[in-house]
Amino acid sequence: MTATPFELDIAAQADALLAFADAPVPSGLDRLADPVVDRIVFTGMGSSHFAALPTWRLLVAAGLPAWWVDTATLLDTPQLVSGTTLLVATSQSGASGEVVAALDALTPRLTVGITNDTGSPLARHCDVLVPLHSGSEATVSTKSYLNTLAAQRLVATAFGGYPADVADAAAAVRRIVPAAQLAEAARGWQRAPHRRSSGTTITPLPPSTPA
Repeated sequence: MTATPFELDIAAQADALLAFADAPVPSGLDRLADPVVDRIVFTGMGSSHFAALPTWRLLVAAGLPAWWVDTATLLDTPQLVSGTTLLVATSQSGASGEVVAALDALTPRLTVGITNDTGSPLARHCDVLVPLHSGSEATVSTKSYLNTLAAQRLVATAFGGYPADVADAAAAVRRIVPAAQLAEAARGWQRAPHRRSSGTTITPLPPSTPA
């Protein structure tokens, strides 16, 4: 059976991660530790925004003044961004409407742009560019989402002590991407209890039935 374009993108995730790992380290990451910065705001829309959640949690756990606000909400509350704010904006295309509007409306001290399109409005506007190096995608975000997680981890390293380990992650992805192994990993996730840091066990939902 011929693989679909979506399946081909899934199969290419490990190579995309390795492309990110092998790319030069983005210049300017050392600027993120600017002592004048008194607030770090992570923003984006959809999956691009959710990819920043682990980084935000890391920084909050470290006691840093970090916020995680989707860009539509940020446009309604522009007071969150001032001349002493570090803004980390994530957009796979670099051209989502809300992000472009925020670039025009907000005046942070420093903007970090995480995007796959180095010619996009976000890439042109930001002070520090973190390219995803994930290549084109046939359907929904697959390679770019995984690479965005890696890019967010790289941003976290600028605040101290968070190893990126992207090459190791690529090796792990390569081990589970074959269809049978990926399906087994999904079944294992469904069977396993999911625990929050508080220790509360979340019971997986049973498979849904057709309506």
